[in-house]
Amino acid sequence: MNRWSRIPQALCLVLFPLSFLLLSNTGLHPGFAGTPAEQIRGLAADAGRWQLVHAGLAGGSLLGLGAILTLRSLLPRPRIVVNVITAIGVVSTSLLTGIFMQEAMVVPKLALACVESEAACLSPANQIFVDRFTDLSLSAVPLLFQGGALLMVTIFALGLLGQRSRALVLRESLPLMIGATVVFLYGPGLHGVPLGLPFIGFLTMLAGMGMLAFRLLRTP
Repeated sequence: MNRWSRIPQALCLVLFPLSFLLLSNTGLHPGFAGTPAEQIRGLAADAGRWQLVHAGLAGGSLLGLGAILTLRSLLPRPRIVVNVITAIGVVSTSLLTGIFMQEAMVVPKLALACVESEAACLSPANQIFVDRFTDLSLSAVPLLFQGGALLMVTIFALGLLGQRSRALVLRESLPLMIGATVVFLYGPGLHGVPLGLPFIGFLTMLAGMGMLAFRLLRTP
């Protein structure tokens, strides 16, 4: 494989953790407090930023797919365990891409429609819908935590297998495993405050993937 064909692989390795590092923390990712009705009004008022951030996270998930496949390409073939782990990574990144696209395209439009018909949508008589909407869209997005956790398990496992097979050196594999473990334990929903533990986990992961990307580009 020539150097030019390795450029997309290197970009996926670097841009995947970087996109989550920047977009999933509350510095850029809109956050809303207050009652469910107040959260819906806040989302409607900041719908544009919400859409951009979640579209970026969907793109980051696709870059994660590229990073998973790049890590797999460096490991010995054939190996059933590696292929099963890679398949889990493909499923998790595809799931996350779909979730974030739904968050970008559907959720803000529903919030805007709800606010535009505030007298009916945000009335006490409609409280069950308001509570369920904010819960599913803002607090406990279905399958987001599971998809994020599976992705971190995949990265940890590929880092470990890469170290054991000597396809990755310790300075590349160890940050991958540490970063994936931190995000798995403290931010499986792939969200966190600036300088919080999920942020540090993605930063650590970026260090390992960045060194691996540099090696790919440097190899003749």
